[in-house]
Amino acid sequence: MTDDASLAHLEARQDTERADARRRLEAAEELLAQYRSQIDRIRDDFHQHAARQGVSEDPGFRSGFQRVSEFAEENIRSATRVIREFEEEFRSLTTQHDEERERFLVVLRQQ
Repeated sequence: MTDDASLAHLEARQDTERADARRRLEAAEELLAQYRSQIDRIRDDFHQHAARQGVSEDPGFRSGFQRVSEFAEENIRSATRVIREFEEEFRSLTTQHDEERERFLVVLRQQ
């Protein structure tokens, strides 16, 4: 394999790895947005239903509704942390690729 072909192979592999990581990150962001939207809609619908039934001010309802809301918010915070980890992994991968490419070029120059 020629040096140019080897470099092209390295860059193609890196491009694929970055694209995979980017897709994973984008999918996680999209799923979180969908979850948040659905939870907000369900909470709104449920609260409106409770108001129509005259129980939205009931302490038991309010307490339960608050617990469910807090649970949903914790899920969102957890998912956000995972997305931040994916972002950090992507940055690390990019740095690793840059270093790997530079090492490859150094070896080529020494030949």
